Amino acid sequence: MKKIWFLGYFLLLLSGCSSHYVKNYEAQKESINEPNLGMQTKAFVGESILKQGQLTRSDVLHFDKETNIKGLVFYKIYAGDYLKVGEEGNDNYYSLQEMRSGLVVQKSGSAAVPAAIKTFQDKPGIVCIPYEWGGGPMLCQKEVDYSTRTITFLNNNDYEQEIIYLGKSGNKLSFQYRLKIGNGHSTSSESYQFEHSLSDSSIVQYKGAEIKVITANSSNIEYVIVKGLNSIQ
Repeated sequence: MKKIWFLGYFLLLLSGCSSHYVKNYEAQKESINEPNLGMQTKAFVGESILKQGQLTRSDVLHFDKETNIKGLVFYKIYAGDYLKVGEEGNDNYYSLQEMRSGLVVQKSGSAAVPAAIKTFQDKPGIVCIPYEWGGGPMLCQKEVDYSTRTITFLNNNDYEQEIIYLGKSGNKLSFQYRLKIGNGHSTSSESYQFEHSLSDSSIVQYKGAEIKVITANSSNIEYVIVKGLNSIQ
């Protein structure tokens, strides 16, 4: 009796579940403003003294290595991270596209068009592929090595800008400004170096930011952010 029950349960997992999926998950936007205005802060050469931006926070499904979901047909999932797109009860659904490389889950010639990657909170280790047109059973695989986590990243139109302390020579302070902008599966970046003479003022001004220098030497700087950088958007 136990063997018959186990076999029936195994077949249900692999071929009896309906190919249903949902896309109702919304990633969260997260603002960065470091350090707080008016707070005296110390930074060393090579460290950021001011960082601002808008990033995206999302759950992802992670595969350390290439994984095949296979039966009479197969689906190849590339190593990497897949953004969450939906959730319903214990079921979680993830994008078919690896977020950094842009590689999409590959199917064998006769396999149905995939719609998402599906996992179950109450059945760890099982990965299924729902089909684009729904209906019928899904192809699932047991004992799959994967993990889930929450990441923060530069999505479309997200940005991160920062000023980095490069040191002091004589009475001049050196800084680097960096800007990163999310653009699909890639990130565009800009970088500029600039100097400020303490003979002119103890307030460093750059792209709208105002930084009051308390003390500075060739290895570190103590400062207060009076005003932040101009917004990119």
